[in-house]
Amino acid sequence: MSLVLTLPGTDTPIQISCHRGEPGDTLTLTNLILKHTPDTAHSSVQIFMAKLDGGTYLGNLEVIVKIAHKDRDIELLREEADFYVDKLRDFGGTFVPKFYGYYQDEQYGCTVLQYCGEPAVDHLSKLTLHGGNNDFRNTLIEGIWTLHLNEIVHNALHLPHHILKLNGKPFIVDFCLADSDVSCPATYRRLNWDTKKLLKTEGELKPKSFLCREISEFLKSLKAFWLPNTIDWFGVIIHCYEIDSPGYLYERGANQLHQDLYSDDEFWELAVTEWNNGILPNWKKYHPEQQDAPTNVTVDLDTYVKNGERGRKVFY
Repeated sequence: MSLVLTLPGTDTPIQISCHRGEPGDTLTLTNLILKHTPDTAHSSVQIFMAKLDGGTYLGNLEVIVKIAHKDRDIELLREEADFYVDKLRDFGGTFVPKFYGYYQDEQYGCTVLQYCGEPAVDHLSKLTLHGGNNDFRNTLIEGIWTLHLNEIVHNALHLPHHILKLNGKPFIVDFCLADSDVSCPATYRRLNWDTKKLLKTEGELKPKSFLCREISEFLKSLKAFWLPNTIDWFGVIIHCYEIDSPGYLYERGANQLHQDLYSDDEFWELAVTEWNNGILPNWKKYHPEQQDAPTNVTVDLDTYVKNGERGRKVFY
């Protein structure tokens, strides 16, 4: 099997032999549209969207084509292709792209993959309640865990353009940095992990430890999955159980960073918002020994100053 394509800006078709993939007809790529250029001068990898004529074996498809011409980039594409063949074969078309072969000659390396849509979000925190419910996010989490059960660690899930959406389904792409990691508890303990059981912990305090670094960091990036144990309040790390009022946040943030960015009134409003949205609704979780949240908390800056509450001793 080989691949025939005409690169944009050229008139002569090139034919590249298949190095990894299933036997079949010669594939022809047409209508190549550039989607991504190299991020740095050191990279030569370009990503195209194209039409694939796969003959009787595959038919006509929309695909993604990754093309490189520098030796190191060609090697990276080849290694990723090996990963698709050796590790991801059983998951192609479910939550990772189908693999249509890796092709190489003396000048180019080229990978052809299923088109899996566009980035679902521009920031991972937006995956929560994406499209009005959490089905998309939860299916994605199940896919990530399935990869880990099979010794596959992606190593770049923090980048939102690696999470795509096609017909409402999530897809994980770009396995150039992936590796086989048997140290993940999902692998060496063969854990029968229940996604629904984990998702019941949504809105609870983040556990001090979690089974897997990559999954823990991914869940953390969703922001709304676990309540934080601490917040970064203008450069000051504060334990949430310490916060007893907007005034506490106001005083703890009374530093140069606050003064450079906000007026006193603006900063007070930020403190009240954090109190009302983050601390007060979850008071019992941060203070399990107490039954009720405080009811006499000052939420007006003028009253706060008038009552002499401002300027109390604050520890940094």
